[in-house]
Amino acid sequence: MTDKNKFDGMSTDELEAELKKRKTPVAPKPVDNPNCSVVVEMCKKRISRIANGDAHCDDDFDQYLYEEVMTAVYGISVFDWNNKHTP
Repeated sequence: MTDKNKFDGMSTDELEAELKKRKTPVAPKPVDNPNCSVVVEMCKKRISRIANGDAHCDDDFDQYLYEEVMTAVYGISVFDWNNKHTP
């Protein structure tokens, strides 16, 4: 069967379902053994700084932590996937 005839005989509903399936992004899968050492170190440093009176040490901490957690769980390519599928 050629691509030209691949969808012959399919109903409109079946064709629409196929298009929807193709447009739906396939979510990345978590890595088998996430390396959270960077996240742990970031959290330890943050707590240490706050304990030493430097509560305003890094206003971007939440963003950096988010990036490191996502990278640890899904791998570095998660941001390529995210950028491709978000406005």
